[in-house]
Amino acid sequence: MTNGQRIRNHNLIHVLKQEGFDVFLLAFAEPNEMAKPDEELHSLCANVKLIPMPRRTGRAREYFTRILNIFERAPYGPRRFRSKFMAAAIQTAVRQHRFEAIICDDVYIATNLPKNLSTPLLLNKHDLTYEIMARYIEKESNFLKRMYVSLESRKVRRLELAECNRASAVLACSTRDKNLIQGECPESRVFVLPNVVDMETYTPEADIDGNMVLFVGSLDWLPNRDAAEYFVDQVFPFLRKSHPDARFVVAGRFPPPEFRESLARVPGVELIANVPDIRNLLARSTVCVVPLRIGSGTRLKILEAAAMCRPIVSTRIGAEGLDFVEWQEIILEDDPEKFARAVSELLTDAERRKSMGQAARDRVYRQYGLPALRDAVRMALGNSWGDEGGNRGASSYPAEKEMRA
Repeated sequence: MTNGQRIRNHNLIHVLKQEGFDVFLLAFAEPNEMAKPDEELHSLCANVKLIPMPRRTGRAREYFTRILNIFERAPYGPRRFRSKFMAAAIQTAVRQHRFEAIICDDVYIATNLPKNLSTPLLLNKHDLTYEIMARYIEKESNFLKRMYVSLESRKVRRLELAECNRASAVLACSTRDKNLIQGECPESRVFVLPNVVDMETYTPEADIDGNMVLFVGSLDWLPNRDAAEYFVDQVFPFLRKSHPDARFVVAGRFPPPEFRESLARVPGVELIANVPDIRNLLARSTVCVVPLRIGSGTRLKILEAAAMCRPIVSTRIGAEGLDFVEWQEIILEDDPEKFARAVSELLTDAERRKSMGQAARDRVYRQYGLPALRDAVRMALGNSWGDEGGNRGASSYPAEKEMRA
């Protein structure tokens, strides 16, 4: 898996299979994925149907379409995921099968769902997109961009809340997100399905007494690029004063050319694109950083680093929604100089790296492993359908019967 969204969805499908449910998967796929489907998906799902990802238009056409969309009530974002092929595939699947539930992967995909569904709809919420956009506005210096995103964020907020109200249940990734959604949509039924990692697939390596500071994130997502640039511009200069040999490694998929070029100009900074297995890179790192300034939801990059016993320094937004104990399991700093000092101290203190890394792994083992997700799925599904009042308990659904989701 190459990003947090895919890891979350893979784990959810894995747990559904453990619970005795049959999963019918309809998913967008890139051309290389269409040509060579993931074999594991077919082992986890009763049926897999891949739909070509809608083509991205050229930059000039995209700008033109965005300008035209300013005068529309609907936001621009869902347009990128609107697909007549996906809509037709959903209609066919609903007509041919009796599903116990439909799990929709966030609101942009919902644009392809039929308007009137008789099947319970569970909305999988990785984050709150309008919150991400609001935080982007705070950091953007370009007036026109701020104005555009401000307008778009209001449309996105209206859409997100409407879809949360429409769904039979909303599957949030943290208690924080659950409270935010229920505050906006008091009638919605919201359950926490935490982001987790499969601890059996993460084998910690011995502490590396080195100089490698690692940031991991999909680089086609603006908040991750902003985080890397923030660290390079505002944190790394302070770090290099105390550790001239420190290396900052940025690892992620699909980095834009201009992003590659900007990092290549900075001594001590290295970009590693499209890493097939991030665990190998985590094992070679000394300290992991999460300098996010824009975001929502919870960060799987923190859970992965913790599962590998790596010490973590993060901004508060980066660690939002996770119940890590500050100074024991993670260090939180928003000031660039203090952030650099925290990284510097970890680079020079092997014992603290070891104790913090182990404490972080213990936290993930207790609270963010597959068993925690399995318990949450039982609770959510057991209370998401049933009698008219929706009051069936988590133990009421038959775990051994066939179910399609």
